[in-house]
Amino acid sequence: MNREVIRSKTVTSKWIVGMALLMVFAWMLMPLRANAALSQHHMRPYQVYNAKTFDGDPESTFTMMSNTYTYGFTKTGYSASTCCYNLGGKVSTVSFIVGHLDGGDTGSCEMKIYLDDEYQSQSMMLTKDMINQSITLNTAGKKKLTIIVEAANGDYGIANMMQNSVHNFTSRMTKIVTAKEAGIRKYTCTDCGATYTETVPARTYCSPYMTPYQNTNMTLVNEEEGSSTNFSVMGNVWYNGI
Repeated sequence: MNREVIRSKTVTSKWIVGMALLMVFAWMLMPLRANAALSQHHMRPYQVYNAKTFDGDPESTFTMMSNTYTYGFTKTGYSASTCCYNLGGKVSTVSFIVGHLDGGDTGSCEMKIYLDDEYQSQSMMLTKDMINQSITLNTAGKKKLTIIVEAANGDYGIANMMQNSVHNFTSRMTKIVTAKEAGIRKYTCTDCGATYTETVPARTYCSPYMTPYQNTNMTLVNEEEGSSTNFSVMGNVWYNGI
């Protein structure tokens, strides 16, 4: 076969391999947007009127239908209770449980729900013989949630006020993968700052290294790891390649 044809095929093959490796390296190092993941958090009101709040302290609880709760707020006495929550337009849904406080006063009253000051159809009458009700609100794009339990001689509670938001994760390699050591990829939510990490296994499948039998206009590197002779691609150091 003609020498120039062999040389052309060899250079073409090396170019294809090199481009494939560069694409792999770029994927490993570039920021990635991970699949959206649902996140649940207990909500705390930023404004409270005539209500007692509960923030998870096991020594401070309330009960409804014999179920004990450590998060939420309660209305006691005649005065109306109001709690306001900040949504910031980043919460997809809000869920909570409403019921009558065990052993409390038995008057009936209305619970009113407002999203951005607009009255919501999930508002309801609260009565002494009600069973605990689970409420879910579609809050996508809303900035403020307000819950008002109207004035009446009845005791009621709102428990486990949960915001359900979708994380928007991006990721970046914080420790580079080598042939001997695993790497670390860190994921960060661009909305709330939540983070987690995952281990990327060492690239043991890259061994043994292949050495070309013919090389034209390229520099061949074939050294032991740690050698001063190496090359780097996007911050990743390599000791074998072209």
